[in-house]
Amino acid sequence: MALQHRPADNAGGGELRRGADTGAHAGARSGCRSSGACAAAAAGMPAKPWDERRLDAGEWRYDAGSRTATFAQAGVAAPLLTMACSGGSIEMTAGLGAGAEAFDVDLKTSAGSDRLRLTGGRVALGSRDVRLDRIAFSRGRFALEASNGSSLTLPVQSEIGRADRGLPGVGRHPRQNIER
Repeated sequence: MALQHRPADNAGGGELRRGADTGAHAGARSGCRSSGACAAAAAGMPAKPWDERRLDAGEWRYDAGSRTATFAQAGVAAPLLTMACSGGSIEMTAGLGAGAEAFDVDLKTSAGSDRLRLTGGRVALGSRDVRLDRIAFSRGRFALEASNGSSLTLPVQSEIGRADRGLPGVGRHPRQNIER
């Protein structure tokens, strides 16, 4: 979002505030009023903000043997998202297209946004990475928005937290990692 200058109604200058109606997402929502907004909509950017979109269909499953949480759709072989405990990290694999290419993904949670760099659809998050807590404790959902226009909007459920319980030295409080 861009900062916009709004004149004040009183004699003291003006105020700066974040404009809710600026940027490519707003143009896509409002029917493409500018060429930049139309280009963004054509590029596959979501029409609604992440926290207003429908959740992707599917369900979470946890496999205790492999310490892996998977979000998959019924009847589809490849999961949309996998979070596997691998030594001292969680390897996240997202079905956002792009094959072996590296691409950026915006992680959206109720705690804020972060940028991830996926290579081959994967990224490793260390045992103390705050983004794991942000996903696990996000209010009801989180989203992954790829630079290629693909997005996932998934529910937050307990399977996510189970995957990272096996990590060494991790306490599961959203603001505090505790050594065991």
